Amino acid sequence: MPVAVDDPPLPTNLQLEVTSACNLRCLMCLVRYRPPVNKLAGAMRPELFHRLVEDLPALRRLTLQGLGEPLLSPYLMEMIAAAVERDIYVGFNTNATLLTRRRAEELVASGVDWMHVSLDGAHAEAYQRVRDGADFDTVVANLAGLVAAKRAGGSDTPWLRVVFVAMRDTVAELPELVRLLGRIGVDELYVQNLSHSFSDADLAVPADVLSGVDRVAVGPVAIVTVLRKDVKKARL
Repeated sequence: MPVAVDDPPLPTNLQLEVTSACNLRCLMCLVRYRPPVNKLAGAMRPELFHRLVEDLPALRRLTLQGLGEPLLSPYLMEMIAAAVERDIYVGFNTNATLLTRRRAEELVASGVDWMHVSLDGAHAEAYQRVRDGADFDTVVANLAGLVAAKRAGGSDTPWLRVVFVAMRDTVAELPELVRLLGRIGVDELYVQNLSHSFSDADLAVPADVLSGVDRVAVGPVAIVTVLRKDVKKARL
């Protein structure tokens, strides 16, 4: 005899990789060890995005992030607008290399709720050794530009978190990074351990790379530093 089974509830949180393309080849990222992806070929098409979001009527939080760099997606602003229109809490991670002042102003005006920016050092040498292809001064200037765009627009959003991946060569730079971000006006600093061991990587990743991950990783770290003193509640 058939047994009635209730349908499981649809998710309220969703993470979508809006592009698999990236403009950096970071030391600890799998993107470094695969062929480059064209930004158009790697972008999720808007039709698929809208179908997925529309099929989830209870969706409350949307993360527009995977291995790629979201600012490379030509459809990012359209996706943010769709989420904001439905009052979905939306944001994404970025390396901020493409975060020009014009783009910063567009993002502030878009209503995007949060942005997480990867910054793994307080000096160019340490940072650029990890984030291959990035320029430290450009990223710091772009961060400052986003803070300035928020102030000019009288907006508390996007909530700006800097994410620091703790490694043996960079962890000593944390105190100075806190001071740097405080001067810029970043809302929050989050420190995390290297979270990928490459143990699931295919044989295309050289053995010396796998062993190299052990050399740069430190022990478990999870530190949240709220830098803005005028905010009553930090969005974590």
